Amino acid sequence: MTIRLAGCLAHIRRKFVESMDQAPEITLPILRLIQRIYFIEQQTRKTAAPPACRELIRRSRSRPIADELQRLIVGARSSQLPHGLLGEALTYAINQWDKFIVCLENGRLEVDNNLAENKVRPAKVGARNWMFFGSLEAGANNALLYTLMANCKIQGLDPEMYLTEVIKRLPHNATAAQAAELTPARFAAARRAEAQAVA
Repeated sequence: MTIRLAGCLAHIRRKFVESMDQAPEITLPILRLIQRIYFIEQQTRKTAAPPACRELIRRSRSRPIADELQRLIVGARSSQLPHGLLGEALTYAINQWDKFIVCLENGRLEVDNNLAENKVRPAKVGARNWMFFGSLEAGANNALLYTLMANCKIQGLDPEMYLTEVIKRLPHNATAAQAAELTPARFAAARRAEAQAVA
């Protein structure tokens, strides 16, 4: 299997937003085309289309817009060789273009990595603060707590409620097997099963 790098339309877009003041006559048409691609993505997401359908929609609707967008970007870059933020935006878009197209050719991929970035942002933002826990043991304990809290969020659990319940249920000298029964994933699964049994 060949691994292909995928690009991010949000990063391409961001650079044009940053360069808007420099040449709105160039950036606005580019941003409008990007907005049309995002509109198609939004519509497709609402229908919960499976990957194969997303791929067909992208090939038929988004790819022609992307081709027009590429022509506009390449044309702007070759006609006046702009400098500054606009030059950076055009060059970045051209360099990332083949990677971005990978997203349009694969319905399993998103056209940007915003979802992934939003998931890792809390950990990244906190990384600097976590360097100063005071000791290696404190760092390990906090890493465990942060992992539990992140897993609670993934499972849709209120972290405070989860910790309260686990502290009540877990025996003082609990074994690893007993603790494993109360991971956020198993705790959430048990709650779902209880709710279904009642319904």
